[in-house]
Amino acid sequence: SRSVEIYLEAAEHFMRTGNSELSIARCSFSAGVHAGKIGDLKTSRAFFDFAGNTFAWLARADPENGEVMKRAVACLCKAGSLSAAVELLVSRGRHSQALKLLRDDRRWDEALQLLDRPDTPDILMTQRKFLLRESASDHAVKAANTQNPNRQSSYDAFIRVVGLMSAEDEEQHLLTHGYKQELLARLEQRGSYAKAAKLLFADKKCVEAAEMLCDTNPNPGVEDFEHATELLLAHAVREDCSKEARLKTLVQARQLFDRGKDTTRDNDCVLGPGVTPGGP
Repeated sequence: SRSVEIYLEAAEHFMRTGNSELSIARCSFSAGVHAGKIGDLKTSRAFFDFAGNTFAWLARADPENGEVMKRAVACLCKAGSLSAAVELLVSRGRHSQALKLLRDDRRWDEALQLLDRPDTPDILMTQRKFLLRESASDHAVKAANTQNPNRQSSYDAFIRVVGLMSAEDEEQHLLTHGYKQELLARLEQRGSYAKAAKLLFADKKCVEAAEMLCDTNPNPGVEDFEHATELLLAHAVREDCSKEARLKTLVQARQLFDRGKDTTRDNDCVLGPGVTPGGP
């Protein structure tokens, strides 16, 4: 529109006559505001981008001028150049403000990347746990969306992020978002066979739970055999268990019971009667 052209002509005039960059930036900002009001968003963003970069140049030249810095960040954000605003803040040592911008815009992965920068103050590391949780949940929702054409990359990102969490948080997020097979693999890798068996039992997979305790587990103890035997017996008495499966399960239960007795006998020979491994 003609009104926007007037702002542009004014900015060009300022440049030709050697007026300060501050005047040019202010003029471009006003043009951006006006273009937005009349619905010309593309032109509005272009003016805000120009104003933001001009204010940013002034901010670098005058680090003590907080007002110019504030205007630069505001214009860059209005222009959709959030990354440029973040870089500007970081370059002036304002990591906390940069992190807030990313959090407010729900850019969890970029916020985590900011924390990983060597110049980021240690005090901001307290936000890492929160950011990991938000990032994981965001990727999980996208991975579950059947309309998302990038579901696989969202899933890969989810798995990568939960791998950066504490073991407790990782297990919680995998379970919450329905990734039980991945959780089982993690538990097995860590040697948390009892937890893995509990997870299988919750899904009524008693036989698999028993196998986890006594077969997958390379060093099952007496309690593992006892628990596994109980799991197999519980499976055998289920109404939906066929006669053939019931007999097979009872044979497995007897085998585990005998293996448990052998383990008890071996412990008695090595440690003495009634003394369990690790006991007094």
